Amino acid sequence: MKTKKLLVIAILFLIVIAAVMLVNVNDAGFGSTIFSITTFLFGIYASFTISDRHHRIDQIREMDSQERSSMQSIYDFSKIFGNGFQKKISNAIENYLIDTFDYKIWDFKNTGKSFSKISELILSVKPKKSVVQSETFRRLLENLDQMGNAREQTIALIDDRLSKLDWIIFVVLSGIIVTSTALINYGSVFSAIVLILLDFVIILVLIFMWNLDDLSWRNEVRIFEPYQRAFESIGKMRYYPEQMIMNKDVKLHRDKTYRMASYPKPYPDFTGKKIKIIKAPAKPRK
Repeated sequence: MKTKKLLVIAILFLIVIAAVMLVNVNDAGFGSTIFSITTFLFGIYASFTISDRHHRIDQIREMDSQERSSMQSIYDFSKIFGNGFQKKISNAIENYLIDTFDYKIWDFKNTGKSFSKISELILSVKPKKSVVQSETFRRLLENLDQMGNAREQTIALIDDRLSKLDWIIFVVLSGIIVTSTALINYGSVFSAIVLILLDFVIILVLIFMWNLDDLSWRNEVRIFEPYQRAFESIGKMRYYPEQMIMNKDVKLHRDKTYRMASYPKPYPDFTGKKIKIIKAPAKPRK
């Protein structure tokens, strides 16, 4: 994915250079007017979109935090019903977290089956008439409900993508800006360099919005790493799909012992999945 984005940047950059350097139109007044109007519209629309996409990411992060907090509470409270039950809850939560990483983020809704296993385990509890177990069972149900609500809101937020119309508007406005910069090119080296840099910034803004919309902007810090810590909080080892490591989508695993999963069949067929343990590198002796 990163290679494709770099290739797109390079191609667009070459197109911009060609447009600014080769187009020779003397109607600078017309170009200046179009440039002013278009950049104003682009700026307004882009600022609104970036703010909206940031807010979406923040909401997803908040819902994920609530979900993980509820998971941790469920794990902690489950000990009241015995170590055996806590181990079952731990395994069920682990399977849910593994599913979260096995599926692409756009298919997060497909983790519903493993979430139901957690729900079934909790609902199977028959608390004794003691105050402690009755209150604990009530808290388990509350956290299960909170976890489910946070999960449903996360699914809705993930599906809230920019429409094709939004991208058409951005592409059209960007194209007009690039064309108008060619119209107001006065032929000097300085003006050519400034206009090329301006057009390059427009391209970077579009790519930045794309990264915000597809949730790839700072996704390790905001999404991946908190869920990896959730594994550790229930006494389980970190878990990474091999492709995630090969694509260098994550970096914070390097000094950790973790599990790495490889999938011999095309996504989303996980049959035959293999998991191997990668041990943390030995620390140098002082």
